[in-house]
Amino acid sequence: MATRINRGTESIGQVIHKEKNQKKYNKTTGQHDKLKGYGKAGTKSRDNLATDERQIKREANYLKNIHIDRAYEDLLRMNLITNTNYQAWYCKCLHTLGVTFVMVQADLAMKNARDRDNPAPLFHFLLNKAMNKAVDPYMPRFNRSERSER
Repeated sequence: MATRINRGTESIGQVIHKEKNQKKYNKTTGQHDKLKGYGKAGTKSRDNLATDERQIKREANYLKNIHIDRAYEDLLRMNLITNTNYQAWYCKCLHTLGVTFVMVQADLAMKNARDRDNPAPLFHFLLNKAMNKAVDPYMPRFNRSERSER
């Protein structure tokens, strides 16, 4: 049995050998097509993840940033942030310490401020103290009870 091609007859063994080589060299691993799914499964680094964790992290960061923006606007409305030139620092505080912690500090500043009309200095002090503790947890702390015992 032989097939007839323009150049003459070829044996079936040659045809099968050509098809095997064609299949062997046709496999592409770098191509990315979501619709057709070319390439072998598991050859790309993203295929090794059970779920696309990078996408989940991206969405979580996006939602966290929305939450931080809303909290920053709330702090502005409550007159706890008086100088908008330090927006980056306040957003860093919200990111580092967490929105919930910062809002609790805002509530404490509103309740415990000496000047009820201007709680911003106390709020800034509380945030600065918490940020220093977050940046350097081994920084020595001094309070009056330790001094009086000596």
